[in-house]
Amino acid sequence: MKAPGLSGTYTVDEGFAKLLADSGLRARVVSTGNYALASAPKNPPDVVPAPAKASTPHAVTPAAQDAKELATVTVSVTRLEQSTEDAPQNIRVISRDEIDKQLAVTSSTTQILSNLIPSMTPAMQKMTNYGQTMRGLQPLVMVDGIPQSSPMYTSIGRDMTTIDPSMIERIEVIQGANSANGIGGMGGAINIITKQAKGGKPRQHVSAEATTPTSQLKGETMSYKTTYGITGSKGDFDYLLNLSYQNQGAYLDGWGNRVGTYDDQGDLMDSRSYDVMAKLGYAIDDNQHIGLTINRFRIKNDNHYSLVSGDRDKGVPTSAQRVAPPGSAPYNDSWTVGANYVNDDLNGMKLNASAYYQGVDSLFRGNTKFLANKAYDQSHAKFDKYGAKIALTSADFMDKTMRAVVGLDVMHENSNQKLLHSNLFWIPDITYTGISPFAQLEYAPIASVKVVGGIRYEHANVDVDSFTTLPRYGSKFVEGGKFSFGKTLFNAGASWSPVEPLNLFANFSQGFKVPDMGKAIRGISVDGARLSMVSYFKPDVADNYEMGFRVKVDKLALQASYFQTRVKPGTVISYVNDQWIANRSRTQIDGVELTSNYQLNSSHELGLGYAHSRGRFDINGDGKVDTKLDGANISPDRLSLNWSAKWSERLTSALQANWYFKRSFDGNNAVNTLDASKYRFSGYGLVDLSVGYKLDHGQLTVGVANLFDRKYITYYSQSAIVGNDYFFAGQGRTLTVGYRHDF
Repeated sequence: MKAPGLSGTYTVDEGFAKLLADSGLRARVVSTGNYALASAPKNPPDVVPAPAKASTPHAVTPAAQDAKELATVTVSVTRLEQSTEDAPQNIRVISRDEIDKQLAVTSSTTQILSNLIPSMTPAMQKMTNYGQTMRGLQPLVMVDGIPQSSPMYTSIGRDMTTIDPSMIERIEVIQGANSANGIGGMGGAINIITKQAKGGKPRQHVSAEATTPTSQLKGETMSYKTTYGITGSKGDFDYLLNLSYQNQGAYLDGWGNRVGTYDDQGDLMDSRSYDVMAKLGYAIDDNQHIGLTINRFRIKNDNHYSLVSGDRDKGVPTSAQRVAPPGSAPYNDSWTVGANYVNDDLNGMKLNASAYYQGVDSLFRGNTKFLANKAYDQSHAKFDKYGAKIALTSADFMDKTMRAVVGLDVMHENSNQKLLHSNLFWIPDITYTGISPFAQLEYAPIASVKVVGGIRYEHANVDVDSFTTLPRYGSKFVEGGKFSFGKTLFNAGASWSPVEPLNLFANFSQGFKVPDMGKAIRGISVDGARLSMVSYFKPDVADNYEMGFRVKVDKLALQASYFQTRVKPGTVISYVNDQWIANRSRTQIDGVELTSNYQLNSSHELGLGYAHSRGRFDINGDGKVDTKLDGANISPDRLSLNWSAKWSERLTSALQANWYFKRSFDGNNAVNTLDASKYRFSGYGLVDLSVGYKLDHGQLTVGVANLFDRKYITYYSQSAIVGNDYFFAGQGRTLTVGYRHDF
C-alpha cells in the first residue's frame, strides 16, 4: 500500500496513526523498531499501544493472519549485523524508551544497566563500576564501538563514567564471553549507541529535573540536572548538539544519615558533571556518508564531605561529615573524537570505516599509606588511546543464503598512573599496540536454520618502562620489559525454528583479556626484579558455552538459556592486607537466565527477569575449582519484575522491583582473609515507581527510587571488601520531578 508523506514532528505511534487513518489498518508493535500491519478494530480504543521492550520481542495484540512485518531489530555489536529474534546467543537491546523510564529514577549509567540486566552486579552508587561484572566476568564497555577501558588497567573502573545517559539512544548487550570487538569482553560486550542526527527542520528539546531524599528536604541534599539538544539537517549536511549539566547533593541512606564517601574511587554524590556532544555529518550521495563526533564529559566531586568510619561488627554503616577532606577533589575527564565513513554499496558490499581518539584523565581519593613519611597523596591515571576499525560486509551470496564480514581493528594506547603530589610512579609508562583481523560468516541452509561462525586473531605488543616502586612496597627498582601476546579466538553458533513460535539456539564463543598489569607490577617488593621474569603476563581466555530457547506466542514472549564459562588460567581479584591482589586461578561459572514479557492488553505490559549463577575457582592449584568466588567477581542471584501501563493518552506509569538473593562465600583462606562467619550477602529488595503525564506543551515525570525506603548495605560492601571505611549503605527513598519539552 502507499500512504502520503508526513511533515512535522511525530512520535512513532502518532506517525502510524496519521498515515493509516481511514485505511482500515493499524500498526501493532512487535518489538522496539519492529511493527506489523493488521486490521484495525471496528471500535478502536482511545489508547495507543505502548511501545514494547527490545529485550524479548513480543506482540502487543494477537496478530492478524495477514499481518506484514515492517522491520527487524538488528544489532551491530556482533560486527555482522544480526536479528535479535534468531541470533545464536543472548543479545539484549535496551531501547531509548527503557532508558527514559530509568532516567525518571536514576541518572547513573551503571545503575541503569544494573536495573535492566539481571546477570549484572548491583551498582555501587559511586564514581566507579569496579567489581560490576556480567555473568561473573568483566564486560567490554564501548561507546559507538570505541572501547572505554584500558586493556592494561581493568581495575580503574571508570569505563561507565565517560558519558551522560541523556546522550544515549540505545544500548546493545551481548551476554557471555565474546571477542567480536576485541580485548576485554570476558563477560560480554556493552555497546552504548549515542543519539544520531535527524534530518529535516531543526528539532530541539530542553529538560530540567530536581531530586531530593524524602527524609530531608534541604539544600545540601538536593540534586539538579538540565539538558538541551538540537538536531536537523541543511542540504546534504546533518548536525546534532546535546548538552547536559548536573549538580548532585549529599546522598542519604534509609536511616536518614549521609552515605559514606568512598576514599578510593570518589563519589557521585556531592559532584558536578557536564557533557557536550556534537556531531556533523555529510551525505556524499545516496549510499555514502561521513560523520564526525566530539564528546567531552567531566565529573568532579565538590569535596564538601569527609568519611566517618562505620562499625561492621555492630552493623553501623560508614557515613560522612560536612568537613572538607584533604587533597584535591576526585574527577573523571574524558575527551573522545571519532570519525566514520559508511558506503552502503561498494560493488554490492557495505564498507564501514572509523577512526578515534580518546583521552581519559582520572583522579582518585588518596591516603597516607603510599609514602614513607605518611604524607597524604592521591592516585592519578592518564590514558591516551588511538584506534581504527574497518569492516567490509558482503551482500547476500549463494542464492542469498550467506553473509560475511571481514575486518581489522587497530588500537594504540599510552598510559601511566602517578601520585599527584609527589609525582612518583605507581604504575610506569606502558605502551600497548594491538592489531586484530577478524571474519564472521552467517549461513542459512534452509529458512528455519541459521549457522554463524567466526575467527579473530588478537596480537598485542606491550612495552613497560623501568620504574621504582612506591615506598609502601619498599622503593624497589624494577627493570621494564617488552611482551607480545597472540591468540586465535573462535565463535560458532546456530539457531533453529522447528515450529513457528519456537526458536532454539546454541553458541560457543571466546573472550580474551590481558591480566591487570597495573596490579601485577605496582606491588613488587623484591630486589632485582625484572618484568621479563614475571610469569603473570599471560592472557586470560574464557570459553563460553550457551544453549537456550525463545518462544513468541500471541501476547507472550519468553527466552531462557543455560551457560557455562571456563577461564584458564583466570584472574581472581581479592582484597587482602588492605590492598587488592590479583591471583591466577582456573575459574568456572555456570548459570541460567530467563526473561519474559506478557502484554495483558494494549495498555498494560508485564516483564520478568531471573538470573542464577554459581562461580568457583582453583585456590591451591590442585586442578579443582572448589572455592567460591566473592562479590568482586560474581553477582547475586536476582529476580526482576516490571509493569508498564498507559492509563490514557496523557498518563503512563512504570513499576519495577529487583530482589537480590542472599549468597555465602568462602573465607579464612590464602586468598580471602575475611571471617567466613561474617562474609555473606544477606540480600535485599528494591522497588522503583515512575509516572509520566503529557501536558499540552511538554512532559512531566515523577519518579520515586527505593519506594519503600529500604535500609540496606550494598552488595559490594557485604561481599567483596572489608574494613569499617567501606561499609556503605545504599540510598534511601528519593523523589525526582522532571519536565521535558520538545519543539
